[in-house]
Amino acid sequence: MEAVPEESSKCPVLQIYYLFGKKWACPLIANLKSHKCYSFEEIVKLSSRQINRTLLSNLLKDMIKLNILTNKKNCYSLSKKGTEIKSLLEDIKALTLKEYSTKQICKFKNNCLVNTFKV
Repeated sequence: MEAVPEESSKCPVLQIYYLFGKKWACPLIANLKSHKCYSFEEIVKLSSRQINRTLLSNLLKDMIKLNILTNKKNCYSLSKKGTEIKSLLEDIKALTLKEYSTKQICKFKNNCLVNTFKV
């Protein structure tokens, strides 16, 4: 992974934390469907073309290095680990929204980065 702080490069847990701190990392994982294969262009389209292509390319490479994604013949898909992380992100979302009413949640939808993806 590029630009990973020295102490993080030796610990896989810190590498994951560092990745999650990057813009678009969590929304990307949250919006990819398990057992579906995506081309690079499909992922660009999922983001409504909001992600810089170089940033996306680097992010995908980092996710492959951490075994969150696989890339076979230019086909990106969530690995088993990636699918489990996606499930955890869904649990975090449910836990976070638990205290809000349906009306409040509907208001959040337009302001959440995750919802900029079109799945």
